[in-house]
Amino acid sequence: MKIYKLCESSTGYVWNFIVYTGKDTIYGQRHLGEQTSSRTVLEVAHDLLDKGYCLYLDNWYTSPKLVDTLCIRKTDVVGTLRTSRKEFPDFVKRARQKGENSSSIPQETDDYEVERQKGCHTHQHIS
Repeated sequence: MKIYKLCESSTGYVWNFIVYTGKDTIYGQRHLGEQTSSRTVLEVAHDLLDKGYCLYLDNWYTSPKLVDTLCIRKTDVVGTLRTSRKEFPDFVKRARQKGENSSSIPQETDDYEVERQKGCHTHQHIS
């Protein structure tokens, strides 16, 4: 069984959740045209949108379209990302290749700020 949860960061309080039951999972009716990963986020966070909260996402959920949608809905987002996703702008894909010896490489546009952090594992974040 898989459960998608939205939790408050300091207490771990579960705000909302969706139980994944396979292809028959019911995600709700509000965001029918979205990708499954985006729809999951938008459904569990629906009552928190437009209130100035910040969501932290892992790379399965993070996409440029979702980031844009959340920003329009006055909800900030920080997330790890998969630079192999087709939807990301070229500067995001280049951030993966640049600065192999650097510990932090911030890059930004008017819409996104991407930072690549390298330690035991290399991580890229978008906000």
